[in-house]
Amino acid sequence: MDDSTHALQLMISRRWFESLLPALRFPISYYLKHLVIDLSAIHFQSLSAEFKAIAADLADDHILWELIYARVKVI
Repeated sequence: MDDSTHALQLMISRRWFESLLPALRFPISYYLKHLVIDLSAIHFQSLSAEFKAIAADLADDHILWELIYARVKVI
């Protein structure tokens, strides 16, 4: 990786992860073999916006878990 490399990581419970399996595009084995993916700048910005939105949602006093779940599915 070079100096222009950026990383984002989403940590969720096993239960949430298992509930997301049907929404995955590829079998889980693919993601386990490809822990890092290359994204274009625009795709990285889109995912970064979702991470920031989740952080903002979690900071709210009244968390809408359905919205957070939907954002996680996008990621």
